[in-house]
Amino acid sequence: MVYLTIKELAISAEDVIMVTSSIMKDMQPNSEVIYRPNAIRALCRIIDVCLAFLQLTVRPPCSSIQPSMVQGVERFFKAAIVDRTPSISSAALVSSYHLFPFAKDVVKRWVNEAQEAVNSKSSTGFFGSSSGGSYLGFGSSASTNSSYQPMPSTSYIAQYHALGLLYLIRRQDRMAVTKMIQQLGGGKSGSGTALKNPMALSMLIRYAAKVVEEDPK
Repeated sequence: MVYLTIKELAISAEDVIMVTSSIMKDMQPNSEVIYRPNAIRALCRIIDVCLAFLQLTVRPPCSSIQPSMVQGVERFFKAAIVDRTPSISSAALVSSYHLFPFAKDVVKRWVNEAQEAVNSKSSTGFFGSSSGGSYLGFGSSASTNSSYQPMPSTSYIAQYHALGLLYLIRRQDRMAVTKMIQQLGGGKSGSGTALKNPMALSMLIRYAAKVVEEDPK
């Protein structure tokens, strides 16, 4: 509820330095698994609302946020994109997608992390679990102690979000898009696709069809 309230108040807040600092604490790797995705989405909401005002040359309601703020959280997003917990990885990927219009140069530097996420062969549960018996891994030690054992996931949803971000970054470079399609689709190697998420596979087919339409040769 706190995160939802912060996202709603981002439009009218005058100064958000203190709240962004608190949110960034919740994004630390040693924070609870259930907090980190929500913290990532809340921080993204604050940043993109303020940067949208700046692009319109209007004084943003939260004037303490500047384009350089995205660089300040870059290391957090990079780490979250390749996190082994799908909820965290997906939150970072989708947030990166929303930040792209306001900080293209920064988000483009996350291409290696997005590529790693789309190629991920192992995925973990949405909530994670602990051998301590906490319900759905919500116990206070679920993400910090050595007994933490994430549940296997069969959705691989992070691949879908990572593929969307990769295409967004590379869409102006037809050769890069073509190479991405060949690599993820198995290409000439015949190794088969690395995509396990059906939505990601469908989107890859759409991208391939678009390339064919634009360049029949």
